Amino acid sequence: MYLPTLLFFVGLLPGAAVEPHVDMAYDQLGRLFFTIGDSSGHAVLYYLDATRQAHRLPLKTKAERIVFGHDPDGVLYGAETRDYRRWGEYEVLIWRVDRGDAAPVLETVWPTWRRLGPFEWFAVDREKRFFLSFGSVIMRGEPGKTMEVFAGDRGGGPLAAKAPATRDGKGKQARIGKVAGMSWDGKGSLHFLDGDRLRLLKADGGVRTLPWRIEDSPRGNLRDLTWDGKMGFFAFAGAEPRLMRWNPGESLPVSTPKGWRPAAVASRGKTLVVFERHIANPTQFRIVRVRGDKRTLLFSKR
Repeated sequence: MYLPTLLFFVGLLPGAAVEPHVDMAYDQLGRLFFTIGDSSGHAVLYYLDATRQAHRLPLKTKAERIVFGHDPDGVLYGAETRDYRRWGEYEVLIWRVDRGDAAPVLETVWPTWRRLGPFEWFAVDREKRFFLSFGSVIMRGEPGKTMEVFAGDRGGGPLAAKAPATRDGKGKQARIGKVAGMSWDGKGSLHFLDGDRLRLLKADGGVRTLPWRIEDSPRGNLRDLTWDGKMGFFAFAGAEPRLMRWNPGESLPVSTPKGWRPAAVASRGKTLVVFERHIANPTQFRIVRVRGDKRTLLFSKR
């Protein structure tokens, strides 16, 4: 028998100025997963059952961060990462959520290996190749092979010499400033945020900037990205309590109640879910489903 939901969260979210990493995603069966750091600096993983109770799942490693990623068919993956001996080299282990109807099982698909990091955003293609990003670099790998630089900025950093000269749609060399969210669209194309731009990652490592731009958002302020299957992309401005919706050729704000700000977004079909923190008390958070002007509380922690 499970303890009351709130007991799972005793000790979560230290009161430090730097907030722990948060991520959230749906699996193929519509189960909502979310991850957040605890007071010891480690990541914890939960999912909501049909009654909206939160249950903690055991991890494979003592991860400091978990990043979720989907393949174009909606299968959910997770990458557990932690700093290895504090040298900037990170241990990474990737698992896949099974499709069973019982409690979710995390199936390891790529055992632990070490690379430069820290990894922040994650996606998987139909060929089961993994895309992990940190800073201005996007790396690609697959089981049984090494992780290699796939796209990135030649302008600097430890992997600059290895990064390909990514090009935009006009044949000019395109630089990536900082990857801040990755998501597939409904056609199997991988998109990511870069500053206030929405960009497409091509099959050869090239980059194309899409004509969807939020002009009134400070450059580099947008974070996280999800595709809702119909309306377009959703992202949020990290320093401002605003959630933005992209349609082709325009961007529209999605209201967030006063005193709260988005920290992560997830979607499944037409369902958009937002992880919101309380601005005055970041240890207080809630998960809300948004459909137009209607907001439904799925979970909260005070």
